[in-house]
Amino acid sequence: MAPLRLAVSMVALSLFLPAAAEDRLAEFGPYELPADTLMVMPGPRVKIEGSERPLTAVGLSTRDETGRAIEGSYICHTNVGPSYRNFHHGRKVLLDGYTKEIRVPKGFAIALEGELAAEAAYNNPEHAPLKGVKSELRFEYAPQGAEGLVKLYPQMMSVFEQPPSVAPGNWGYYVGPKSKDTRRRSYEVTRDYVIHHVSAHIHEHGRRLALVDKTRGRLIAEIRPRYKGGRISDVDQVELPQGVALRKGDRLELTVEYENELASPIDAMGAMIVFGRCTDGNADCAAIAQGPADNAAFDPKVYASIVGGNHRCN
Repeated sequence: MAPLRLAVSMVALSLFLPAAAEDRLAEFGPYELPADTLMVMPGPRVKIEGSERPLTAVGLSTRDETGRAIEGSYICHTNVGPSYRNFHHGRKVLLDGYTKEIRVPKGFAIALEGELAAEAAYNNPEHAPLKGVKSELRFEYAPQGAEGLVKLYPQMMSVFEQPPSVAPGNWGYYVGPKSKDTRRRSYEVTRDYVIHHVSAHIHEHGRRLALVDKTRGRLIAEIRPRYKGGRISDVDQVELPQGVALRKGDRLELTVEYENELASPIDAMGAMIVFGRCTDGNADCAAIAQGPADNAAFDPKVYASIVGGNHRCN
């Protein structure tokens, strides 16, 4: 695919509702998405100035030049995190075409402050280019004077090993035609941690995601996408206001189940983003669990070659 030309404009720090909550909007695009393309990342990260107020929700909306809403499988993902961190290993919020808003339970805030950054990946299954595609991120901050909100630190857990632990061209998760598949991945908890909110990232034909505390034999969270007309219509999130406490050294298992009814292979994905707080007295709560290869050195060039290979997001 030829390099995609784009024009990036950003309107950050648009302030609304000053007497109550504070909203800040970041708009990026417009982009032109070539026909019949997957995992298009049309631009670099967009930097967004944060706020000193606690962040309580992040929302995503995308439209094309006609004003049509672009959602569902058209949105591969939009990552939002601190601009100084690597999104791959660092803490982030992940939004997609099914999870268009993350809102933590009352009394909590998302631990994303200071200068933030966002990056977006799209799909265009149509046989014609999509023009004038713009995405808008809405950051909702607590009202002035809101105090005592407990910060929740997000971390993404995925069912497949992260690059560069596998060779370029072999990274990904595929389900064969007319088949079912279950994939699991184990994690070791590296900090005393309490989970209060869980969101998910899953593709079409995904049936179930589950996070299990293997140490105590308990289910922490289970998410089953809802379908309408053969397509995912909604993906729930799990609120745990009272919290699920974990201790350093505990074992977790993430499971995803797929049922591919098509006559061709599908690109699959299974991830949960957990939001929680560390209870070991250390203020930096950026990483709370480690998978088999998550301590591998990260090489952006290797990552680019993998993403440009056979991994696709649908």
